[in-house]
Amino acid sequence: MRLKIRLLKNVISLIRRSKSCTEPVRTCCVCRTKAFKKTLHRFVLENDSPVQDIRQRKTGRGAYCCQKESCLAVFLSQQKRWKKALKVKNVFVALKS
Repeated sequence: MRLKIRLLKNVISLIRRSKSCTEPVRTCCVCRTKAFKKTLHRFVLENDSPVQDIRQRKTGRGAYCCQKESCLAVFLSQQKRWKKALKVKNVFVALKS
């Protein structure tokens, strides 16, 4: 009887593992909702401004934003938001007088 219960538990755990999703999940940096990586827009930093990475293959740190127009507008309009998501450090150069 115990052997049957143990086998049944092993089968159940195998079924649960096989149903688990192997596709990566990312978070929208504006509304903080989680979604599959393929459904989100990825942005990378080029020439000090965010550029959409359509193929999701460009090098560098990426920031993800969902497909809602409101989230895209907020992400692109608020420089502080994408600088934080892309971990851009402000570099100040001290001028000698």
